[in-house]
Amino acid sequence: MPDSKRPASGPPSAESYRQKALKLCAIANQTSDPFIRAELESLAFAYMRLAEEAEQPAAAPADKDENDVKPDEE
Repeated sequence: MPDSKRPASGPPSAESYRQKALKLCAIANQTSDPFIRAELESLAFAYMRLAEEAEQPAAAPADKDENDVKPDEE
């Protein structure tokens, strides 16, 4: 089922990552199992990192000529 908050194309928005992180934190706060809580908090942290990355401008593609490996010409 498609996410109604996600655009038809492209990656999820920073806000959608933050919302998922908040939901995971809420679930983590409700569980009594310390292992599950730690896993949920770890996932929430990962979603927050994704949100930060989503806000960064896209990196320009590297110049192909600089990265090409050319065989030695003899």
